[in-house]
Amino acid sequence: MIKESAPKGTTWQDLSDASQIYTSAFAALALVGVATSLIHQARQSKVAAHELARANQRELFTLTLEDPTLAACYGPESVQLTELRFKQIGFTNLILAGMYSAYVLDVYSDSDLALELDHHFFGEIARHHWELRGPHWIAEAEHSQDRAHRKFVRIVHNAYEKAVQSGPPASPSQYFQQ
Repeated sequence: MIKESAPKGTTWQDLSDASQIYTSAFAALALVGVATSLIHQARQSKVAAHELARANQRELFTLTLEDPTLAACYGPESVQLTELRFKQIGFTNLILAGMYSAYVLDVYSDSDLALELDHHFFGEIARHHWELRGPHWIAEAEHSQDRAHRKFVRIVHNAYEKAVQSGPPASPSQYFQQ
């Protein structure tokens, strides 16, 4: 029978301690890998949920455009709108919902969003949309547990107020050359 000995200058206890250190390090790396994977999966789920909500919203709006009698299903506005303005307000809401998705998914930073909104609220229809729908967005945000939602609405409302203070909006007739 051959008797094995530890390498010169070390004991079996030293080797056992080193083995435990390496095992712990590998376990920690594996745990970091699992945590990273779970974070990535959670983000992917959030992206999928936002895309599903936006697709649903687009589909409902498309159906409404195809059959204007469905517009009454949205509930009455605080003011009467022409059919054209109803469509424009609805489309503007889709634009803002897209900005919201981009913001909560970190496609837009605060400053990117503010720049986009400065341009957005230059127009009359965007301002009219916020006058009608802004209180709803604000009420939703106030009841939301989502900090990004509340911050998004605050940035939007500040951009709207800034635009109003800057002067009258551009009317749709100013958008295109005659």
